[in-house]
Amino acid sequence: MDRKRYETAQVDEVESMSPAKWKFEEYDEDRANLSGLLSDLVKNVTLEHPGVLGLGAYGIERPSNEASLLVREAVQNSWDNARERANAEGVVPDCHLEFRFLELRNQEKVAFVEAAGLHELANRTEQLPKVKQGLADPKTYEKLDDPDHPLRIMQLVEVSGTTGMYGPWTGKKSRLNLAMLNVGFTKKAEGSGGSYGYGKVGLIRCSGVRVVAAYTAFNANITDGSTTYKDDTDRRFIGVNYWEDHDLDDVEFTGWARLGSGQNRLKPFEGDEADEMARGFQMDVRDPTKTSGGGGIGTTLAVLDPIVEPKDVVLAVERYWWPALVDSNWTLEISVMDYSGEELRPSPRTNPDLAPFVEAHQWLQTNPEDKKRNKYLPNEQLPESGRTVKPGVVSLIWEDTDDSWTWPSDEDTTEHRSLIALCRSPRMVVAYLDCGGNKPFLRGVFINGDDETNTLLTQTEAGMHVEWNTAAVSPAAAGSDAHHLAKEVKKHIKSRVGAARRALIRPARTTSRSHLPELARFMRKFFGGAAGTKRRVENVQEHRTISVQFPEPAEPETRPGGVCSVAAISFEPMPKVVVEAPFEVQIEITYRIQEDGRGGSPWPCKVTAPSGFAERRVGETVILEGTLSEKVVLQVESAGHDAEWTGEWDPVANRVGQKGGPSDGQ
Repeated sequence: MDRKRYETAQVDEVESMSPAKWKFEEYDEDRANLSGLLSDLVKNVTLEHPGVLGLGAYGIERPSNEASLLVREAVQNSWDNARERANAEGVVPDCHLEFRFLELRNQEKVAFVEAAGLHELANRTEQLPKVKQGLADPKTYEKLDDPDHPLRIMQLVEVSGTTGMYGPWTGKKSRLNLAMLNVGFTKKAEGSGGSYGYGKVGLIRCSGVRVVAAYTAFNANITDGSTTYKDDTDRRFIGVNYWEDHDLDDVEFTGWARLGSGQNRLKPFEGDEADEMARGFQMDVRDPTKTSGGGGIGTTLAVLDPIVEPKDVVLAVERYWWPALVDSNWTLEISVMDYSGEELRPSPRTNPDLAPFVEAHQWLQTNPEDKKRNKYLPNEQLPESGRTVKPGVVSLIWEDTDDSWTWPSDEDTTEHRSLIALCRSPRMVVAYLDCGGNKPFLRGVFINGDDETNTLLTQTEAGMHVEWNTAAVSPAAAGSDAHHLAKEVKKHIKSRVGAARRALIRPARTTSRSHLPELARFMRKFFGGAAGTKRRVENVQEHRTISVQFPEPAEPETRPGGVCSVAAISFEPMPKVVVEAPFEVQIEITYRIQEDGRGGSPWPCKVTAPSGFAERRVGETVILEGTLSEKVVLQVESAGHDAEWTGEWDPVANRVGQKGGPSDGQ
């Protein structure tokens, strides 16, 4: 059926139905009440966009918080549903979702306004200035009768692969009731997205007038396998208005309102009436006997007056759902149809900001045994239960060429960071973990290990799944296994990233950071130690009498107190003065914690002193005094510190009593 004929058919059928009306919920002191302004639950929720992710692909702004929360929560609900169905049927998930952006004019707009009872809501806002001020665009309701002023709608359509929101309306088994009218009331299956209800908060926040509708079709033979149920229908439609609580005509209202007709003003439309309402809302009517392919079981959600743009949604899908989109073990397809009817396809592989993460993920799938790039975190024993879990694996990627994102030039003004995408079983990126801002830069992805790890990490995410919290929100849960695991996972990831970064440092490309303090001292002596002073060049040659080298570069090791740095440092007479050996030397060993890439505060360390050397300390610096006749190698180890910190060894060797001043090694 062509588009024009389809529109006419919709209008004709809507004209035959009785006008829908809104039933606003009154405040009831004998029950628990909740304000309908659910969008306030996430008004302070923001997502971190570290480093290069501060901007989106192609030079446009990063996805907005509104688009990001919408995509993360709404897609997760549908994807969890599809995965549960696939698990029950013993097949791989195969799910297709579509965001459709529509501009309704003329007869399409008239049909929608009547079906949605928008004149009633518009009239009510005129009596409630505070509510009207909260609308994103007051013209949405002011121009309802203007056929040329477009009424914008966004739909999220489960094209295929899901079950629909099944379950009888009465009781706690209705997925539609839980999704549209409850918040965090019933938990989903272990390891899935979380609690029912938060997905709609993302939808509500994206509606400029706070109106969301849902039309769902289901089949008793296609469920997630967890329940059996009896129901008198296989299709339902519900419209909900989510405003703040308010008073009108001396009556107190919670702000919740449901769309209904006749006496049935609190229950959803069912059966043929649900289909009729769907047509009025410009939704494709579903056939619940079709359990595969498009147009069958599944749910369509409609958001009135969306405040997000199609391209914004595409960027959000790419940024947070690329692991599921590219995973070869299942199929998740998400498309976006813009207002002109053009289909936009998320393409994380061609997004320059995300392509390295995608490559790391694909490498892990195809080369799981590569221990150079894939770092399997050690098994973790949980402190409370005593159980042992497998945290998972982080797969890393880098580029070896100069002027790449791993080795950017000094002229590159991009805010490069080492970033790891944190993922678990649903394969949504929970967050991007910032692992430092010093070259070389790495990208990568962390995938959880066993099912228990997935469940525990889920417990740390709270309602909106934006972070793996390492500390509980209440003192009673402060020592929980879940938060302990989240802390250990992040610590081990940063430790592995740090070790991989250090292994990439090549002397030909950049001087070892451990040598930089010696070079700095040498240059100060060469050009003068203070303003107005100069040092003769010939004295510098006289001072270079001790060679300082790192035969074993610093490597991180995990200790009970955190991550420590272990290295070996050698000292020996330079060839030109070896005939003068033995001579008295003073060696200073300091370990410094870096602050924004600069030398920072000394940190405790220990040094294995060679035979014949006396040891003393000045602050955190270890000073060795003795006679140097040939090469000596010191084993050094820092005290444990947070894995997020970066440290460097600062060795200094002075020849005691040398004419012209102390000697610095190179």
